[in-house]
Amino acid sequence: MKAFAYGVWLQWKIDFRKKDVLMMYYIMPLAFLLFMGGIFSSIDPGMKETLAYAMTVFAVCAGAFVGVPTSIVGFFGTDMRKAYRIGGVPPWTAAANGFVSACAHLLVVSCVIAALSPIIFGAEPVAEALPFLGVALCFMAAAVSIGVFLGLLFKSQAKLSVVAMMLFLVSIMLSGIMLPDQFLPEAMRTIGGLLPSRWAFNAFSGENVVQNVLLMVGLFGVFALASALRIKAIGRTE
Repeated sequence: MKAFAYGVWLQWKIDFRKKDVLMMYYIMPLAFLLFMGGIFSSIDPGMKETLAYAMTVFAVCAGAFVGVPTSIVGFFGTDMRKAYRIGGVPPWTAAANGFVSACAHLLVVSCVIAALSPIIFGAEPVAEALPFLGVALCFMAAAVSIGVFLGLLFKSQAKLSVVAMMLFLVSIMLSGIMLPDQFLPEAMRTIGGLLPSRWAFNAFSGENVVQNVLLMVGLFGVFALASALRIKAIGRTE
């Protein structure tokens, strides 16, 4: 357990040294908050009630779908995993370290967003901290598990970047944080209902909280299992 905790701490520090990963975890979400928060509040004053939740969904999607895969492919797409095997360290620990480290980064930026939104834009503060953190952690677990799996699927950074960015954009556009459902075609609303970003935003807004949380937990289980099987498959090819 001590070795695993050290691995997580080491991955945390490594993430801070990767400019592209750091960009998606912190700089881009906070820049989006500062730039778009005022615009959203001006266009629709009612947006102030959900601004912190919307920006949290954006931050988690950016970090999980773009930042996490970049970090994972940097390990499994190179000879670093062979060095782990030679040293007697199971490769799955790299994926687990990346998962925990990413959730920690995203939890920090989510708390920063929740704190800054009322101060800068006069948005409604988070009503209850514990339910907010609970929903946020479930969303992070689901989204980051998808990011880990994406990083395991690709060896090429270029191909991964295209898929990751497409997933990020779809998740944001159909989550409900930018476009209300009445402005979307029926097919788009249906697709949005299948995305964890929509489940998270609905849960943050108090809509079917238990159902949406269970969906996110279930999705985490599916992709955690898929990632474990993928790591085994990668090991068999070596």
